[in-house]
Amino acid sequence: MTAYLLPLDYNIRFTNWTKLLDANEYIKAETYYFEKIMPSILPMMRAKILNMIKWEGLISLLGFTPETVVLTASLLEPKHIIVLYTKETEKILGTVKKLFALFSKKNRKHLFSSR
Repeated sequence: MTAYLLPLDYNIRFTNWTKLLDANEYIKAETYYFEKIMPSILPMMRAKILNMIKWEGLISLLGFTPETVVLTASLLEPKHIIVLYTKETEKILGTVKKLFALFSKKNRKHLFSSR
């Protein structure tokens, strides 16, 4: 069981995050998620996939939230990452790059492409 890897105040963090979502405070909720929720769940998730194969590369599609791209890359820790995005999702590309830098454990090569 890896639940012990969650911080003691995780339930409070989660409740605070859902309150922001319920109040339609989506920008604040996203910021809170990446500052308080994601860092607290990464150790548990990494422990669960500890024995997985090491990934050489990852190709990821950027949707309208950076969460899936950043979370997947942070967990799998591939050597190379290619993120595909569209004109509609290009506006959050800066957020993705900033979060990659925040959650990267290794020096990885990132490629961002609109093609």
